[in-house]
Order: sequence, then C-alpha cells, then structure tokens
Amino acid sequence: MKFSEMPSGSHAWVFASNERLSVEASRKLLDAVDAFLAQWASHGQPNVSARELRENRFLIVAADESHAPSGCGIDKLFSLIAKLEQELGMSLIDSSRVFHRDKNGEIVVATRDEFRKLAQEGKVGLDTAIFDIAISELGDVVSGKWETQAGNSWHARAFPLRPAGELAS
Repeated sequence: MKFSEMPSGSHAWVFASNERLSVEASRKLLDAVDAFLAQWASHGQPNVSARELRENRFLIVAADESHAPSGCGIDKLFSLIAKLEQELGMSLIDSSRVFHRDKNGEIVVATRDEFRKLAQEGKVGLDTAIFDIAISELGDVVSGKWETQAGNSWHARAFPLRPAGELAS
C-alpha cells in the first residue's frame, strides 16, 4: 500500500540513523524493507503496511491497526532492522538518541545526556525542532507532530525549570 494511503490510526515505528544514508545504503534498506513488507503476515493474514524514508535518515514503517501484526510479526520486523543495521554498519533501533535541528536546519544527533547538557548550556532551546522517534501513530507522523518544538514534547524535561512567566529560548 502507498504510505500516503495508510489510515492515520495505523501503528508507526520510526527507525532513525545516526547519519544521512547514502544513495546505495538507502536503496539497500528500502529494497530489504519492501521485500519484507510484501510477505509480512501475522497468523497467516497479510499485514497492510507501508514505509517511507524521510530526510535520508528516518525510516517509518506503518501497519494498519485493523490488520495489526502480532508480537511475533513485530519481532520479525525488528529482527530485519537489526540485521540491516549490521549489514549497513549503522544504528537504526537505538531510541536513546535525540534528533534535532541546529540553527542552520541540519539534523544533529545527541545522546539524551548530551541534549540535556546542550539545554542547560542554552545551546538548544524550547523552540529547537526535535524529532520524536518514539511516536507510535501514523497520524502524528503525517500531521507533523513527530517534528515539533522541544517545548511541545517530552524533551522539555531536559531544560532547567524557569520561574512562571519566563520564556526560554
């Protein structure tokens, strides 16, 4: 199914790479995921699913909740992604990273501790664009909620508390 035709209530998984994927790595990743999705089934029933690669960094896989994959089906997806990590020499599953845009709009990757330190030093602010790779509903991805300001996400916890009425940059 085309990604744009998936129901907004579909479950979504965001797999994020530490670095932009090369053309060759993108092709290998998408070819392998396409082959997997073409045969992905749970309890003998095909899963209605789709994928999209954004920013040459974020692989988003969606499955229609009304045809939801079972735990073993999800395990197979994650097993494939883990195998691809090894083959392509990249990290896609590690959810401990924070992806955000710098002042030039480039995507930067930091550990949660590094991001917290950047926030404490004032190098990122509540208005910094972040990517919420923990998002789990396709509608949130499509509507743009997965790329939002840090202050509108759980990432806001990284910033020092400020007196009421004081705005953070």
